[in-house]
Amino acid sequence: MTLITLEEAISLIRNSSKYRHSLLVSKIMATLAKYFDKPKHDWELVGLLHDLDYDKVENFSQHGLLASRILAEKVSQDVIHAIQAHDFRSGVKPGNLIDEALIFADSLAVFLESNAKFDENHPVFKAKPWLWSNLKEFQEKYDFNVSELIEQYKI
Repeated sequence: MTLITLEEAISLIRNSSKYRHSLLVSKIMATLAKYFDKPKHDWELVGLLHDLDYDKVENFSQHGLLASRILAEKVSQDVIHAIQAHDFRSGVKPGNLIDEALIFADSLAVFLESNAKFDENHPVFKAKPWLWSNLKEFQEKYDFNVSELIEQYKI
């Protein structure tokens, strides 16, 4: 299988309403790949493409699933599964580190884009309680310092 390049992935999302968000998730995934000593290309790719279908789906239980059909034969099965599992509404359960890292990176990007303080009582976490749990669960499971990453990616 021939994997698409990062440039090709960027061209696929260039007109998306999630373009800037996807670039940020990709940068966070690159940082996580380095931290966990994983293949940077796949991790950046999953960050870029995780919301490929966001503007196309009407029923968000299909979010990630439609993207995986679009990307079939273009990316690895690990990338496909992470994209399918990143939104709980798809019903696909995360099963490995890249899946969990994408959920974390996506949540962190949403948090950073809100310009919120990393405080459980902040209104953004009240409105989207899954953000806080996704960030804290990853931090605790992998003994990962979320605050340091937040400082690195403040936007």
